Amino acid sequence: MTQRTPSQEWMRSARLAARIVRPGPQVSPAKAYDVVEGLRAAGHRAAELVPELAGLPAPTGLLSHVSVVDRRGWTITAARSMDHLLGLSTAHAVEGKPDPTDVTSGVEVMATLTFLSQRILGQFDPFGPSLATSPPPADTSVADPQPANASAQATSSTPPGNLVLVAPNVLATQRAMVVDFDDFALWIALHEQTHALQFHHAPWLATYMKDKAGELINGFPTESSLFDWVRAVASVLRGGPSVFDHVLDTAQRNTLSSVLAVMSVLEGHADTVMDNVSHRDIPSARALRRRFDARRNALTRRQEIIGRLLGAHLKSDQYRVGARFVRHVMSTAGPDTFHQIWRSPDHMPTTTELDEPDTWIARIAH
Repeated sequence: MTQRTPSQEWMRSARLAARIVRPGPQVSPAKAYDVVEGLRAAGHRAAELVPELAGLPAPTGLLSHVSVVDRRGWTITAARSMDHLLGLSTAHAVEGKPDPTDVTSGVEVMATLTFLSQRILGQFDPFGPSLATSPPPADTSVADPQPANASAQATSSTPPGNLVLVAPNVLATQRAMVVDFDDFALWIALHEQTHALQFHHAPWLATYMKDKAGELINGFPTESSLFDWVRAVASVLRGGPSVFDHVLDTAQRNTLSSVLAVMSVLEGHADTVMDNVSHRDIPSARALRRRFDARRNALTRRQEIIGRLLGAHLKSDQYRVGARFVRHVMSTAGPDTFHQIWRSPDHMPTTTELDEPDTWIARIAH
């Protein structure tokens, strides 16, 4: 029997997750069409608005490929992205390192994708293959069968990534929050297109994140990882901290710290860009801000436990810490100083500087 490659096993787990994930709200074909078209329009409108809102030059050409998918489509898209991020297509077994083809890894991938596929509203993906040429399989009654502007070509030196909007999740959340759909769709798209603009102005960023992901994965010793994960899960279920506090060694903690600092800047900056959205563009912007903030703080006990198991709680921390840092630098030193942050990894703040932004300002000034 031929052994599967890491990439094949990863995608097999993703397909299994796609088969068991719940489809989301049941709507008529006409309603599904309206949702998809509304999200596509929001994605392109956001690309037009976000450079001015962020105070950064617009790229020459396409900012991102816009695609609307269902939960199954997102699961496959996310798996393909992680395949590229971790280099599984070219990976081979290394003695003493974790094997992505083992049963434990497959179950973890399937469980993570199944959970996240029901929560993700939208995301900018700079890692996966272009959806302009290889759209993921999806339920066409819910998702866009062909990405918008599939024939458009970017003229920037940095290839555009994919803006992926998950139609069932956007619709379900919009209904739960009782907000205007068009305003909500544009709000989501603006946040994610801000990430597209960040990666455009920091062309080193995708490679940096890919390298750091490799450092984290390669730091796990096969002989102890399973025991550590079991112990970590038990701790979380008893009310303990994230699994990462148990399974990472010192080098991995340092790597994760660097990644989280960068992610805090990206998420915090995107959050502050939303402060500049005008009533003309999104009439209910203030109400959306209040309800989004409330939504982030209103986790159930079950969601809190799962979040700590998967590290999802870290994203909420990134919004808060990053936004506080960005707002302080912008108000104290001005946008020109802040935007130096996109020049190189050395211009990103450390975790200490995130809490002490004046230290970062002083370092950049010299």
